Amino acid sequence: MNQAILIIFLFFIIVKSDKGINQACVTPHGQIAKCVELSSCKHLYARYKAKPNSIAVQKYLRKSLCGWRRGMPLVCCGPKVDVYEECGNTDQYNFRITGGTVVKQHFPWMAALQYKEGEGKEFKCAGFLINPHFVLTAAHCVKQRFIHSVHLGVSNLTNYEQHGSHKELKILNITYGRDHRQYIDDIALIRIEPIKYSDTIRWICLPDKNMETPDWFTISGWGENNRMVKIFTVALQNRVKVTKYDDCHLAMNREIPMNRIICAGGEFNIDSCKGDSGGALMNKTKNEGWTAYGIISFGSNDCTKGYPAVHTKIQYYLDWIDDTMMEMLSQP
Repeated sequence: MNQAILIIFLFFIIVKSDKGINQACVTPHGQIAKCVELSSCKHLYARYKAKPNSIAVQKYLRKSLCGWRRGMPLVCCGPKVDVYEECGNTDQYNFRITGGTVVKQHFPWMAALQYKEGEGKEFKCAGFLINPHFVLTAAHCVKQRFIHSVHLGVSNLTNYEQHGSHKELKILNITYGRDHRQYIDDIALIRIEPIKYSDTIRWICLPDKNMETPDWFTISGWGENNRMVKIFTVALQNRVKVTKYDDCHLAMNREIPMNRIICAGGEFNIDSCKGDSGGALMNKTKNEGWTAYGIISFGSNDCTKGYPAVHTKIQYYLDWIDDTMMEMLSQP
């Protein structure tokens, strides 16, 4: 072990959930494992020793960081996986977000949540894949609602069954925020049947605790458009700017805990709307790829008036996400 490995971890000294050696942890691929010294994890140590390290390998090592011991990093050492199945990586495809434009870049982590409605089924919320086992969404999308299934690998909800890339996944379990009320702790984890990484189905990265919140984000979903079409069958996308807390508080007319939310949007006719709830507030960086910083939670009743929307801040809930995944994976 030498200075080179410390450089890889340099900007990630604050980890999601600082574990002790041999404590349980969750790998970037959503597997329960143990937190050990890097040199004790044969396949990760071999990846580190192979020179030069690719960006994909460095990213996977950073995402595997689970603690420190005597100034050296500990990693979550699970079964050997393909580290090139990396989070936040997408390819270009030519393929509701109020005022949105049709998605020109396919976001392969987008999930459409389908509900039982009488004799039929309807899409009403979104979510996003964070590893092969879990979809992250808003608590109000799953609490006291009969969610039937999760759909991945599709951006157009018209005749989705005919899409070769489409996967309808059974829900194994759902857990939502401890104190979910009035859109506080508006976060939920849906455990699904394990899904394989492919060109059209991938997972998005989650931020580290010490990452700065960007000024601009991308949102994408199937919600209402500015003509109040109930569900837009082709996914739309927009860019939204972070809003100052005072402006957010004034628009929402309620006290909102700033450490738990990101307020963004507010430009006339450009924002998230009904049907987008549970989707990702995301940003792309050069080294980390697409990263989800927030979960679309709530906004004004009129999505077109230029009021900002509130998003659950993922960085506040990183420990909850890790602990909840471990608990859910431990269940049959």
